[in-house]
Formats: sequence, C-alpha cells, structure tokens
Amino acid sequence: NFHLSPALLLKEAKTILEQNDDYGRLTIGQDQKALVEYAQMNVAKPMHVGHLRTTILGDSLKRLYQWSGYETVSDTHWGDWGTQFGMVLLAYKQEEAEEAVKADPAGELVRLYISMNKQVEDTPDLREAAKAEFKKLEDGDEENTKLWQWFVDASIGEFHKVFEIIGILPFEYELGESDYNNKMQSEVDLALNQDATKQEGQLVYVDLEEQKLGRCILVKSDGATTYHLRDMATLRERIDEFKADKILYVVDSRQSHHFKQLF
Repeated sequence: NFHLSPALLLKEAKTILEQNDDYGRLTIGQDQKALVEYAQMNVAKPMHVGHLRTTILGDSLKRLYQWSGYETVSDTHWGDWGTQFGMVLLAYKQEEAEEAVKADPAGELVRLYISMNKQVEDTPDLREAAKAEFKKLEDGDEENTKLWQWFVDASIGEFHKVFEIIGILPFEYELGESDYNNKMQSEVDLALNQDATKQEGQLVYVDLEEQKLGRCILVKSDGATTYHLRDMATLRERIDEFKADKILYVVDSRQSHHFKQLF
C-alpha cells in the first residue's frame, strides 16, 4: 500500500486548475503527422458490428495521437468500387428497381446485393455478367456511372447518421477506393518495372511465393483492377503527398494476409 500526502495532492490539484483541458497533454508527436484509417464501410452493403468496432478504436487512437502532439488526420476509405457494384447494378437492371431504391435507398441496395449474391452462387454465369457491369463502370459508362454515384451518395448518407449517433470526431478525408481509379495505370506501370511482377495476358500479379504470401493480384484476367492495386495507390499518396510520418490501419484481423502482401 502507498499513500499520497495532502501536500502532493494539493500541488497536483493546483496544476490541474492551471492547465485546465491541457492537463496531461504530451508533446512526443510534435512536428510529426499521423494518419489513422478506420470505419471503411462498404457502399451498398450493410454496416455490421466489425465496422462499429474499428470506428470506435480508430476514433480513440485519433484522440490519443492528437493528445500526444501529433498533427492527426483520419480517413474512412469507403469501399465504393469493385465487383460488388457490378452485382448491384446487374440486380438493379434485372428487377427494374428504380422506384424501390428511391423509396428506401440503403435498405433496397443491401437487398439487391444479397439477392444477386445468392443468384451468383447458383448460376456462375451471372458472376461474369456482374463483372462485365463493373468493367463498364470502370471504363466510364455513362449509365452505370450515374447509377453508381446515386448508390454511393445514398449509402454514405446513412453512414453519417451512425457517426453522428456514436459521436466520433469528423473525418478530415473521406476518400473511397474510386478516388484512386485514375492512378491505376501508373501503379501497374510501376509494378511492372519490378522483377517480382508477372503478366499473363491481362492478368498482372506480384509473385510473393518466396515470402510464403502467394500471389498478390493487381489486375484480374478480365482487365479489372483489384483492391490491392487501389490500396497501393492509397498508401503511395499517404507517403508522398500527405507526408504522413505514421500511418495506422484499424482493420479486422481477417485482413492480415492482405496487408502483409501490401506492405
């Protein structure tokens, strides 16, 4: 057991009163920049408890880094690009779901995704049709781009409502995967300059077998880009343009293989 003397307690109480809200603040991060990525909800998919967990942990880390003197910024990195949009677009067109989506955007988009996901399991040809819809989006198809933007805006509006309820700090950046779409070719070109990168037709991958991490696919055999390629572009921007000294990814442990490959 130990005891604190009244003199010490009074001295510390005086310090607390003098420093007020700055009491206990650190300066270890002075002149350094930290970027924390968390939340990372997928557009047109339901938010689940895993997203809530990373949101709360990420927000707590952001506050701690701010308190420790770092210039701290956060990014959600929305999952707003990829084959899942091909699936939603295909289901939307098949069901002519315009009125249903207008009536309940978030709920209907989730339903469309789940419905098509089940159909794809039973009918593999539908997966190729969904991939084709996403490839059209990636190539700038006007109809698919307009629908995609509508889906994204509706979903993010719902996510913001959740953020407001739980009271997290605002994000400095809300850059989705789509924000890096125009950097895909330059990333592929950089990768192809490395000996470990292989190309077979349109398929491009980094051979990480020696590191026991398998193949890191950058471009699929149909020419569509992958999450890995977009994450490479994201990380490059954070280092080269944001000039971040520390970059924290708050993600589910099931993403560990992905990030081992990325890093």
